[in-house]
Amino acid sequence: SLDAKQPIPVRVLAASALGKAGENGAPAIDPLCACLGSDDDKLRWHAAFALGKIGAAAVPALQVALRSTEPQVSCGAADAMGWVGPGARAALEDLKTMASSSALAVRLAVHSAVAKITGDASAGLPMLLEALKEQDSGSRVSALERIGQLGAMARESESALLPCLADPSGEVRAAAALALARIEATTPETIEELSRLLADLEPEVRANAGIALASLGRAAEPALPALRVAWHAKQPRLAAIAKAAVERISSLAESQK
Repeated sequence: SLDAKQPIPVRVLAASALGKAGENGAPAIDPLCACLGSDDDKLRWHAAFALGKIGAAAVPALQVALRSTEPQVSCGAADAMGWVGPGARAALEDLKTMASSSALAVRLAVHSAVAKITGDASAGLPMLLEALKEQDSGSRVSALERIGQLGAMARESESALLPCLADPSGEVRAAAALALARIEATTPETIEELSRLLADLEPEVRANAGIALASLGRAAEPALPALRVAWHAKQPRLAAIAKAAVERISSLAESQK
């Protein structure tokens, strides 16, 4: 089902199923690596994720893919190694070699992977934070997404991410909201800024702000007044997100009294 002759939706479904199979998907390592060269973003993501879930058995093939002259293949291989985690330590030298790639996307993927594999945010976070200064908004979004994927070990980056909530690009503001939630940023300033974004001009920014506040749980209790206003918004999606956020935060606050 991963054969290039198959329609993209069929290949995506196959890759998705292999991601759920974990180590049992090992016989499909080579076909999945081939999918990393697809023009379809969704297929590349699911293939990389499946390879990551297969684990250490996929690392040798991923080391070969990492050296591809096609940036999207190298990115996919690095992402997969990041999902493998510590089991991909054998590839660290290869990743570090690629850390000076001319392609920013590859550098972002490689630094993120090194941080995940080593469990050391300082091994990749500085470069990801530096990318927040890129003029291209898409690059800033990619950096924010990768910072968010590092989770709590990137919590020290909270102060660097906060200015992104005021970025001229709505996509960047939306990505920053989720990134702050994923690194478990709970300072009063973050909660205040996320609350402010519930009234942003961009629908995706408003929605992500609500999702972020909900995920932060009781720490987001000061945002309840703004969330209750958003609960009655005319936009059904925002109203539903705000309602769920109010209920979750209120429930957690009540249970922890």
